[in-house]
Amino acid sequence: KTVEEKVAEHKKNLETGSYDKKLEALRLLGYFYKHRQPKLATAYFEQALEMAKKENDLKGRAATLTSYGNFLRGQGQIKAPFRYVREALSIYRQLNDTGGTIDALNIMGSLYNSVDNYSEALKCLLEALELCESIDAPGRRAGVQFQLGNVYLRLSEPEKARRYFEQL
Repeated sequence: KTVEEKVAEHKKNLETGSYDKKLEALRLLGYFYKHRQPKLATAYFEQALEMAKKENDLKGRAATLTSYGNFLRGQGQIKAPFRYVREALSIYRQLNDTGGTIDALNIMGSLYNSVDNYSEALKCLLEALELCESIDAPGRRAGVQFQLGNVYLRLSEPEKARRYFEQL
């Protein structure tokens, strides 16, 4: 399918899809429009948050908070991404969702790295790496190792960075 066909499919799901399809469509459309039309992307993410809240869907809310926080980080914001991803992390922990916890910790580590708080970045990322080992999540593990390498580069510790990059 072309990108345009996928977008059309997601927009159709907004009208006729199940709750899960609608929520997924809102998040994916937010991603799609993040560079093209950031205001429209924001509207999709906010609609998804409202929908998950209305349905009392904690997992859907956490996934949307993580996505929205990551989007806002890409828009150059600092405080809101921390707030959203921290809330998502809390929900994932409450739900004992290890995969979601790993994703939120990885983004938090990246956020801390971007504001030069390397000790907190390492704390988040090392916890995420440990969780990856507990559930055998090689894809997530690679993402965490990449972020760890980035932190060590910023700390001017190229040997430690290389150790993580070489494992990718």
